Amino acid sequence: MKISPAGINFCANYVNSTTVRKWDDERWVYDTINANLVKYDRMNENDFIAVSSLETPWRNSDFIMRLVRTAKDLRQEFRSVYGTDLYILTSQTDNFDNLEPDKILGLAEISEWSRRVVNLNFLQARPNNLEYKRIGSGILDCIKEKYDKILLSAAEGTDEFYKKNGFVRQSEFEGRYVWKRPIIDRIKRLFQHKEVIDA
Repeated sequence: MKISPAGINFCANYVNSTTVRKWDDERWVYDTINANLVKYDRMNENDFIAVSSLETPWRNSDFIMRLVRTAKDLRQEFRSVYGTDLYILTSQTDNFDNLEPDKILGLAEISEWSRRVVNLNFLQARPNNLEYKRIGSGILDCIKEKYDKILLSAAEGTDEFYKKNGFVRQSEFEGRYVWKRPIIDRIKRLFQHKEVIDA
């Protein structure tokens, strides 16, 4: 879900805004709050430090070691990560050039197959987390705003999560899922893009 990014200090690596749910200790409920997806900037040492610093506190998570490795490889411009990007969901509302590790909610690694099609390689929400809900869904919402088709291989036990987020199992591959923007929405996006160019 795209929301109005009021009060956000935009910078080059800001991608999109979404909503997540955060626990309120005083009222004993989950409140809807804004979160922001930013693209990892391999030239920004602060981005590298922020992602690398998650290695220890997130060590029990499924994919953090791989995601930190991707951050390192992107920084060193290894050919193995050509076409790969890292995205970070944060509760920060500004100063995205200086990510605060304790405000990072989740990470995603994608490989772009074309301008509108990506493969989601890894999706990692903050582990051992009871404070926030909708982290993974929030990341997916932001990626869906940017691309028309998302492919992925679901990790064991995540099938229901992806189905709830609109992904459909591809019959020819076990555990392989796809999300496609409806054709009418793709046509609308093309016309909106054309109107912006013609303006």
